[in-house]
Amino acid sequence: MKWPESLLNPGIRGVKAYVPGKPAEEIQRELGLSSVIKMASNENPIGPSPRAMEALCQTPLEYHLYPDAGYLDSRKALGVHVGLGSRGRVPGV
Repeated sequence: MKWPESLLNPGIRGVKAYVPGKPAEEIQRELGLSSVIKMASNENPIGPSPRAMEALCQTPLEYHLYPDAGYLDSRKALGVHVGLGSRGRVPGV
């Protein structure tokens, strides 16, 4: 979609669009290389951590849903961890 110039903020009018780099497979073909490790675009040549993958597989498959914006479970766990209890209060006070 092309925006009318009058709607664009003057500060962004001169910003050029991002031009992504070529995929590793394309570089391999062009240069006749057997393998290429891409070190840009926030890519990781060794893949995800096995521990991260294990944690991912052990969690409920609800990644398509927004999380609790109040982080209730995280706040409860942190409260217990620092000795405030699950309600965020100091025990006995």
